[in-house]
Amino acid sequence: MSVLEREIKIDISAEQAWSVLADFENIHAFAPGIKASPLLSETKNGVGACRRCAFSMGGMSMVETITAWEEGRSFTIELSEFPMPFHRGVMTFMVTSLLDNQCLVKAVLNYDMKYGFFGAIMNKLMIRPMMGMQFNKLLKGIEEYAKKSLATTPLSVG
Repeated sequence: MSVLEREIKIDISAEQAWSVLADFENIHAFAPGIKASPLLSETKNGVGACRRCAFSMGGMSMVETITAWEEGRSFTIELSEFPMPFHRGVMTFMVTSLLDNQCLVKAVLNYDMKYGFFGAIMNKLMIRPMMGMQFNKLLKGIEEYAKKSLATTPLSVG
């Protein structure tokens, strides 16, 4: 099994980061390379929620189903129907508060490569570097999307 981990300290609250991640059907709004992410389940988030992530290139997609959910802190998704050379993929997102307006967001992907020795070489030379870059962009996208959303949210007058 291979494990790929990335984390980023970002200048938004843990609540803001969580609200972006918990909006399960809208990962396409901040994730590079995903053009749409409609729900396949009636459940919008929490265990059992399911979405199809359509990639921007190649007409490919994958299904992600939430298998564990800790409100405000973390969730785990099982990947299926994916084009990657994996037997299995499980990804966990975690949010930890650091300061009032700062948090740590971490993504961990556990996956089993196909193709034996050739798969191990492909993992080392192509998959890990490519997925690492995508993870970095994904995590940065959470911050950018949250800040953009805050900037366009009208202030309520009370």
